[in-house]
Amino acid sequence: MKRLAAKLPIGFVDRWGPTLSWKKKIIKIIEDNFINFGFSALEQSMFEISENIGSFLAEDPDNPMSDVYSFKDGNEQITYRYDFSAGLARMYSENYLQLPSIYKRYTIGEVARREKPKKNIRLKSFTQADADIIGNVNKYQANAELCNLIADTFFKLNFKRDQFKICISNRKIIEGFINEIKITDEKQKTKVYRAIDKLDNPNIGIGGVKELLGKKRIDKSGAVTLGANLSESQIDQIINLLKFKNLKDLKSNLTNELSKEGIMETEKLQEILNYGKYSKQIQLKIQKVRGLNYYSGWLVETELNLKNFTGLSVCSGGEYRDMIGRFKGVDVPGVGISFGVSRICELIFEM
Repeated sequence: MKRLAAKLPIGFVDRWGPTLSWKKKIIKIIEDNFINFGFSALEQSMFEISENIGSFLAEDPDNPMSDVYSFKDGNEQITYRYDFSAGLARMYSENYLQLPSIYKRYTIGEVARREKPKKNIRLKSFTQADADIIGNVNKYQANAELCNLIADTFFKLNFKRDQFKICISNRKIIEGFINEIKITDEKQKTKVYRAIDKLDNPNIGIGGVKELLGKKRIDKSGAVTLGANLSESQIDQIINLLKFKNLKDLKSNLTNELSKEGIMETEKLQEILNYGKYSKQIQLKIQKVRGLNYYSGWLVETELNLKNFTGLSVCSGGEYRDMIGRFKGVDVPGVGISFGVSRICELIFEM
């Protein structure tokens, strides 16, 4: 009789003892704060019809489901949830008549992606805690509320002021500039966004971004990533744009209407944030464009400043419009954030 190997697949973990206790405490702190900020609980299905939620993750646009777990179930192709936003769009569209006109919900649970595992920091199955606001709310107030929720939660998790920063941006700023320099192919645009979003990755940096904007990048392992195949002039213009650190410089150098709209929206958000007590935790970083295609405006990514974990993302999100419109035929604005619970748990346990 063959003896079985007592091990999990790569990218999956068991938890028990102190690690599991920490995770439960962290989830309770996050959930209590969601409730404190007025969000109500939603338990979402583990599976969705593949066509309904698609996949906004794939690096390869010609193989859009390559980063998710999908399979045939009877007559349906179904996908294990890779985030909660796509499923929320389906749920809201199906049940909106029974929901408040401004729907604030939170969901905490497991998601799964075909990630490249890295110790316990990047897994294929991990816990997320999401909070979203759907409806025709004042978006600047909603975005500011989510920034404050992030900051308040990390302080309740006993992070110090110098240990995290909340980076905000607006996708319209970069999108307008990309249109201006004549990048029109949607697949090419997606590669540009994902290249820019990797600027803060210490293993990639400015040189790696240039390669990803060009023909290809070969990493230390020899793995090849095909680039956006831009011209040298287009690459230089994008790199120069990313050097701007404040709205004043952006306003002086960007003249297209979409970028100006993104700058104006960021100014209005900052004005509201300045009334709150967490404004010093928040900074502008226009290179934060997020790799997910459904984001349409304001973006946020929370970075840690810890020994061995500088720049690591632990909470991110942004505005989206088209996801609900795919079902209802009418765009309903939404905005949300997602805490990486499993990642936060590992970090706190090692602090």
